[in-house]
Amino acid sequence: MIMRRWLHFAFGVSMCVLCLGCAPARGTVQPALRQRGPSRPSVDPDQAAISAVLNDVEQAMEQRDVYRVLGHVSASYRDKTDRTYTDLRRFLQRIFENYAAIEVARSGSKIVMDKNRAAVTEEFVTFARGEPEATVNPLTVRGQVSVFLEKIAGSWLIVEWGEKP
Repeated sequence: MIMRRWLHFAFGVSMCVLCLGCAPARGTVQPALRQRGPSRPSVDPDQAAISAVLNDVEQAMEQRDVYRVLGHVSASYRDKTDRTYTDLRRFLQRIFENYAAIEVARSGSKIVMDKNRAAVTEEFVTFARGEPEATVNPLTVRGQVSVFLEKIAGSWLIVEWGEKP
């Protein structure tokens, strides 16, 4: 049960591509209209930064890069079950040693901002496969997770994760 919860975290943090950073459709706009500013609604810079963090965590998980994932996690990370940054590092190292291929898909992202804190709720599915001679079984984890971030020294860092509230 504890291993499954950790898997929910590790794979939940690395969920599918958020829509916030999508480029607008290109169309023909008169040059005079371009001078007045963009014709599309702007994306909140903090939400775009949070989206970029989660996208990079997803890619780092798929590339099995422990330290790239941890680069987005606060050193003061602690969740409701009292797991720390060090616990997370050890867990990721075990996962990446046991599974040769990890694929992540995320959807249904919702970001709720409160000054320098944010909560992101997403649905995810993760597939992990070991080497052909590995003793671990293939793994599929589906769920919904909330990732909590805080803006620290100008950067958004993950400070906690948990089940959807």
